[in-house]
Amino acid sequence: MHECMLCQRDMKKSKSQFGNGCINNIFKFLDMKKPARGKNKEQFLYKNIMNKIGISKINKEQKIWLTDRYLTYQYLDQLHY
Repeated sequence: MHECMLCQRDMKKSKSQFGNGCINNIFKFLDMKKPARGKNKEQFLYKNIMNKIGISKINKEQKIWLTDRYLTYQYLDQLHY
């Protein structure tokens, strides 16, 4: 079974890393505009994060790792401690 990277829900047929609900919440959290086509949401997210950081070419595993780290740091920045 393939699971969502954030919520660990089963995604039986999906080849993406995030579920639909999680990817929509990520766009809201980062104040990004979602693309019109639903299939390109994850790739659009990867490209936006790469542009913000200034990275041009990395492979798929590195994109996933970079997105995970970027989201982690954004969540930590919003914590009040």
